[in-house]
Amino acid sequence: MRLPPIMTALVLLVTASSFAGGHRQLQSSLPDGTIYIYRVDTDSRDFWDPDIDENPPLSPRDAIAESRTHMERIPLPDYADEWELTDITLEPVAGDENHWVYIVRFQGRPAPGTMGSHPVLSWFAMLVRLDGTVPEPEVI
Repeated sequence: MRLPPIMTALVLLVTASSFAGGHRQLQSSLPDGTIYIYRVDTDSRDFWDPDIDENPPLSPRDAIAESRTHMERIPLPDYADEWELTDITLEPVAGDENHWVYIVRFQGRPAPGTMGSHPVLSWFAMLVRLDGTVPEPEVI
């Protein structure tokens, strides 16, 4: 049985409006050309309503701790002796004011005596969900 055009439109509207959350993607590259792509399709793990709860469910300190653990798996550039935390931000996902992720940024700290030979320092950024997890990156 074929539905009248108005019924088809209603079915499509219900399907489209049932989607909640958003998508966030972040890409970081290493000097050797390796690319890490972090993706988050938000769900209840990323929910925070700042109008109701003063603090997000994951503190910046805990997000930094989780990202440092993840950074132990990321190879250092040849001239660096460690990844150094440079920045952390809490950002809404895809304009949705109730789904959030942390973006944590690191920079390769130059080993002593190598600063002049590498004027551009390597940086690396990743997403941390509000449940304290880092999505497994796609590595290319």
